[in-house]
Amino acid sequence: MVLALVGWLGLAGAGWGFVKYKRGITDASFVDIAFFPLRHRHYRETLSSHYHALAQKQLETGAWSKALVSLRLAIANNAKNLQARQQLADIYRQINRPDFAIDLLEAGLKDEAKDTAYMRDLFNLLQQTNRNTRIITLGNELLPAVPDQAQDNHELVYQIVKAHIRLKQPDQAKALLEKWQLDRTLPGQLLLADIEVATGYSDLAIMRLENIARGRNSNEMVGLRLVSLYKDTGRLDDARRIAIQRMIKFPDSPGAHVDLISLLHDSKDMAAFEGESKNYIERHDTDARAMLLLASAAMRLHEPKLALMVRDRAPKNEQGYPAAVFQMIVMHTECLAGEYQSALDATENLFLHQNLSPADQAGATTIRVWANYGLGKTTEA
Repeated sequence: MVLALVGWLGLAGAGWGFVKYKRGITDASFVDIAFFPLRHRHYRETLSSHYHALAQKQLETGAWSKALVSLRLAIANNAKNLQARQQLADIYRQINRPDFAIDLLEAGLKDEAKDTAYMRDLFNLLQQTNRNTRIITLGNELLPAVPDQAQDNHELVYQIVKAHIRLKQPDQAKALLEKWQLDRTLPGQLLLADIEVATGYSDLAIMRLENIARGRNSNEMVGLRLVSLYKDTGRLDDARRIAIQRMIKFPDSPGAHVDLISLLHDSKDMAAFEGESKNYIERHDTDARAMLLLASAAMRLHEPKLALMVRDRAPKNEQGYPAAVFQMIVMHTECLAGEYQSALDATENLFLHQNLSPADQAGATTIRVWANYGLGKTTEA
């Protein structure tokens, strides 16, 4: 008996040493190895954590293909590793395979209770790929039969309502809001305004939003919707008035400032547009997200000069370069403005000096094709 026990402990120790030191799974427990039939689930969770951590390191060094394998192994060993699922789904999204990302995230719903961030990732992907019917079906499957006060469920209701609106089903959208008694909440009121716009009653939507804007519960989103509606209905002076009010009420909001800059451009006040753009850059040049917001506006406005200013002042990495997305926006904006040679030169420089992700490589290649085609170099494109 003693010899059997010693032999068993020896085998267990050898197995534990092999896993821990040869395979590099440093968190492996001796107990998990020794009692594997009883502890196999815990051991697989340890393996999942190991591969997930390994994927993090591989992503940091740009080893995308290896990270892809590690994340798959993390999920294979523990289907409930939602973070690994989200990261792998994000890689699939970046390489333009949202279908893989959606399948991966949906499979995770079977293994874990609702997680707000996880659900948001899934429904955002479904929205981006125009799978509105799937949003409605899946959302209704996840909602309880009787409305409750759980915020996660309320967020789910809003997602379903938005899908109904996009499918031009205003009656179903309104009925769901009323069933859950969310039609009087601020998000519900904003969705009712969307319903009114979708059914051709933009004036009613504007009146609703103006009433909300005068109340205590107003926020940035209300002003943003008003500015957008005023622009869509040709009321640029009103849009500019609200944009200025937003700037006064939310002086630290990059979104409010970018809205004003865009409106100045739309109203052909180029001196004010350039002045506010420079003020914005001076104020936000250490904030990558805020600078990206202005860069995106420059692209939308077909203003390569502004896109270049933003890129040159955006935060830099250790090699002295801004994030690749800023250069991508410059190149895209130059193509939109017909400056194809500048865009083509920039793509060569980008490939030469920056370590690009697969998504950025694909994007830069697309822009290079676009620029070549614009220059009439169809054979090179």
